[in-house]
Amino acid sequence: VNELAVVLGRRKKQPEAVAIMRRLLAANRRVFGDHHPDTIATMNNLGRLIASQGDSVEAEAMFTDALRQARSTLPADDP
Repeated sequence: VNELAVVLGRRKKQPEAVAIMRRLLAANRRVFGDHHPDTIATMNNLGRLIASQGDSVEAEAMFTDALRQARSTLPADDP
């Protein structure tokens, strides 16, 4: 599902890609929780799609939340 959203984004179908990525994020949160690496990666990917639509405020919030989750979950030396 993530790759479908990425491809749609590359094909300039951002609204559809964002909708799919939002559903994926909701599913990841429900299944894995907020601190799982897959959820964090999905937050980052959603932030990229939102940024590509020109919404820098929401994108920044998504990136900030993803970074906060990553810092609280992953080891300090994780790339």
